[in-house]
Amino acid sequence: MLFYVLLFAASAGASIFITIRVRPDGRTSTTHDAAELAYLAGGERRLTEATLASLIAADAVKVTADRKLWSVQAGAGETAPEKAVSRITGDFGLKAAHKAIIPHARKINADLVRKGLLMDDSERFRLRMMAAIPFLLILAVGMWRLLGGVLQGAPVGFLVALMVVTVVVMIVRVARMSPLTVAGENLLDQRYEEQSRLRAAPRGSEMGMGVALFGTAILVGTPFSELHAMKAAAGANGVGGYAGDGGDSGDGGGSDGGGSGCGGGGCGGCGG
Repeated sequence: MLFYVLLFAASAGASIFITIRVRPDGRTSTTHDAAELAYLAGGERRLTEATLASLIAADAVKVTADRKLWSVQAGAGETAPEKAVSRITGDFGLKAAHKAIIPHARKINADLVRKGLLMDDSERFRLRMMAAIPFLLILAVGMWRLLGGVLQGAPVGFLVALMVVTVVVMIVRVARMSPLTVAGENLLDQRYEEQSRLRAAPRGSEMGMGVALFGTAILVGTPFSELHAMKAAAGANGVGGYAGDGGDSGDGGGSDGGGSGCGGGGCGGCGG
């Protein structure tokens, strides 16, 4: 069993090393757009949160006493995602806001792929398969040892448990794989450094960019902290976060954008 444990540790290290080596370089590009940076940093959900933070800071969307959202001015906002959310009628929650943003998130995904900051579908699939190969190899070794143990009447319970752990780690590793190219990672690191002040002291007009890069945690202790509380409550209500956010009476919002793409960072989060 010690042999398998050592193989598991080696495979985990090999998986990390391989993905670092084979991650596409992408193309050197730049963006200061909060929506694109939100998508790079955290996918569709971060985009939803940054969009709401910007609208709330501009008084275009209000948070009600029972932690629902209410659009004050239909069509308000400067970006397509902001306009889509502000068109939602009635009180709504994160789930409805997220639904309204998805078509625009797909367009942003496609734009970032074109810029070389995100991998395309084939590159993501290849990287995930490369990350899984070391684990698949030790699972094959484990299966061989398992069959031998069963034939010899040796206890195999611990080996089975180790193989289950291997499968779980492999699935988590593959599912959480960042879709950023090397260029995308470098750009995001650069923006983190440039905008580090927003982590501790964002002003009202900077809330969208601050949440885009650092998440809703920066809102704690500010007049906009209810958005962070809503996110925490949605995450506590069910696996998948927004899927557990109930009470949406809105119509899903007006979508005036489209595009293609797989939703990129929404599948496990771009850059974490």
